[in-house]
Amino acid sequence: MVVTKVSRAVRATSDDADRAGIDDADRILSHTVCYYDNPETIRSDWERLAARAGTRMSSRFLYAVGAHNTDGNGSFLLVAVYRGSEMVALAPFAVRRMLTVEVVRLLGHGRGVVGEILAEDADAARALWRSVADRGLVLHADLVVGSDVAVSALLNDPRWNCVVRVRDTNLSVDVPEGTVPADIRSTRSLKRLRSYRAALTRSGSSLEFEQLTTPADVDRRWSDMCMVAAIGTSGRDRVNFLAPPNEQFVYRFLRAEAELGRLVVLGLVIDGVWCAHDVSVRTGNRLEGWVTHYRPECAHTQPGHQMMEWLVAQRKELAVDVLDMGIGPTDLKMVWANNRTPVVTITGVQSGRIGARAIVRAIETWESGSLVGRSRNLRDKARSVLRRGREAVVAVGGGRSIRLAAATSSLP
Repeated sequence: MVVTKVSRAVRATSDDADRAGIDDADRILSHTVCYYDNPETIRSDWERLAARAGTRMSSRFLYAVGAHNTDGNGSFLLVAVYRGSEMVALAPFAVRRMLTVEVVRLLGHGRGVVGEILAEDADAARALWRSVADRGLVLHADLVVGSDVAVSALLNDPRWNCVVRVRDTNLSVDVPEGTVPADIRSTRSLKRLRSYRAALTRSGSSLEFEQLTTPADVDRRWSDMCMVAAIGTSGRDRVNFLAPPNEQFVYRFLRAEAELGRLVVLGLVIDGVWCAHDVSVRTGNRLEGWVTHYRPECAHTQPGHQMMEWLVAQRKELAVDVLDMGIGPTDLKMVWANNRTPVVTITGVQSGRIGARAIVRAIETWESGSLVGRSRNLRDKARSVLRRGREAVVAVGGGRSIRLAAATSSLP
């Protein structure tokens, strides 16, 4: 295929379209596909597309690139579709090699956020998936919504052979205009929340809700947020994203969202002490919850429910119609949610590819965690053996046979 390189991208020409057999509809729409390995090259185009078509914070430049730079797993591969000079679809991938296979995953994977591939319409999405298939890439997209425009186009594309597995559930609260907490929860449950607040008042304590929306707000409360996150996740099977290695990435991302007027951090303050928080980001009419933490000593006030009641009551001021509580059912989410959307994992290969089924099974097995865990254990063991071997060399200072024995004596 004849290609033209444009600012570290590979741009398909109109001649390429004819050779690739692109149908008349796509030819009329004049789709141009580019492959980039430097996200800064397309930052402005990416941000404009996300503002128009994005429904999840994971599709934003600062989130996707910042998360990937924190992980450092794989190189960038950004597949962009243009219609004229405007970007109309984008798949922000990290590419990793598994033996002879190149596997692409969405940037920002692994932080409990729904992934999203940006597409302005189905035509742009079809052009995107055609190009990814032609390049021979294997796709593993985790935690995506199967009904999204881009995902629907993928699953309906005959060029792809996909295995779809329901991975989890995204729970949300639909709060159309006029919604009040009593429309979501029973009078009895709301009365119980009021009684907790009244009990604090009678005991001489104060309970206040504090909203953080500006960069200065984030700076002022950041240490409090980190402290509550550390306390709230201690001894629990939960990842603290407000601690290293994610702390700086999250801090920068939240400040940037605050600068754009999209950040909503709700804090629960009891007697002047920051006791709980709910961190959310606004995308269009959706307030997308990310992380929630609380101090165990304030659990009797039911901080999560108190904050949910406040968010529902303030839906007009927040200018949202959906309170997205994120992935994974909890007791709190189950009693508030009135909308449940399955999120899926998709593993796909080009149709007709030799060994396609075996490739899919291998990727599924690898990504399920069992082999990943084993490989990490083997890696750690190998490093430990090599370290002990080096220490033995230093201690003994002998010849080659002694060094070899020291390096292999602890192998399993």
